[in-house]
Amino acid sequence: MHVVDVTWKPTGDGFLHGLTYWDGTALAFLPLRPGDEIAWTIKEPRCCIGRRDENKEWVRCPSSNIVLKKAKCSECQEADGFDSCIRCTGFTCNASRSRFARCESSKYVVYLAFFADGSLKVGVSSEGRELTRWVEQGADFAAVVARVIGGHIARRLEHDLGKVHGIKMAIPLSRKVNSLLNNPSYSDAETAFYEFLERANCELCLKSIEVIDLRKYYHLQDLDAEPSQWPDNRVPLSGQQIIGTVLGMKGNILVTYIGHAFLSILLKKLIGYALDDKVGRPIHSQTGLLDFI
Repeated sequence: MHVVDVTWKPTGDGFLHGLTYWDGTALAFLPLRPGDEIAWTIKEPRCCIGRRDENKEWVRCPSSNIVLKKAKCSECQEADGFDSCIRCTGFTCNASRSRFARCESSKYVVYLAFFADGSLKVGVSSEGRELTRWVEQGADFAAVVARVIGGHIARRLEHDLGKVHGIKMAIPLSRKVNSLLNNPSYSDAETAFYEFLERANCELCLKSIEVIDLRKYYHLQDLDAEPSQWPDNRVPLSGQQIIGTVLGMKGNILVTYIGHAFLSILLKKLIGYALDDKVGRPIHSQTGLLDFI
């Protein structure tokens, strides 16, 4: 399977998390439920994952071009109908006319997210998708602070709030990995949100907010020891093997275990690679993991 993305799918009462991948010419989904066994071998070459059209639907790369640093080849990068929206700051629109028209008539929320290391982040989401956006990022608590119509208004508000002291526009992955054992309280997040809004003095922001606890979606309550981290950037990914039992997932960090040893797997590192689920011997990653038992 050729890995395209890390995916959280709403189920009505929670989420199903896993990997989206190309199965031949069709897009498929591999759920990674708590208790599932994984046994993967990473295979080269790393190939372009394709592009998204203006409806955010994936289109496979026609040439399956080999890629190095980025997950998309230059042709698919240029033709992607959604990348320009991700980079938007609300001041210059590089999207197509139809995409711009749809954006300007759509409803958006501006939110604050609180992470386990105490970091506070501001972000934007389409209205109705904010809960999914929060768990995709691995936030512990979050709250909608403004509701607006028009993407440029939402992005400008995000940009303005991002200048206020004590807020971030993005949280480094290393902070998320290193704080998996942290367990902040509801009051920690609520206090951080209201103190920030007081500093921001934002006219478009809501006067009262609802703080949402997201921790139950990650299934990491049984994580009681610091997990070792994968990958080791000093070792080439090709040929590496990953095995274990899924404990849970937070954002794009999958936590697995063998016995009493935990491993945090940065799933984004797998994007573009092919995974073979028929693991051979010897199991190299298992040897390193068992050193912690």
